[in-house]
Amino acid sequence: WVMNLEESYGFDVNENVYLLLLTASPEFLAKHDDGLSFDSSIEARKMELINFRNAFQESKIVKKLELQVEKNGYYRDEKEITEQVLKFIKT
Repeated sequence: WVMNLEESYGFDVNENVYLLLLTASPEFLAKHDDGLSFDSSIEARKMELINFRNAFQESKIVKKLELQVEKNGYYRDEKEITEQVLKFIKT
């Protein structure tokens, strides 16, 4: 249904729409789970990543970026992430 929303709202043809996919390893995601997930196992995180990446790849939004938020087992610095996103938007 997400793809239908893209088309319904014209996101797929609007050059001012950006799609960002923030990711990390399944192990990192499981370790930092907030406890509200139905299943916080590493296997569940692997499946979530696969599903998000599939949706990301199927998206018709032209300007999209997959961005790792983890570095050496820790969250990357938010300024570093922000700079990378802004650089992407400005190009």
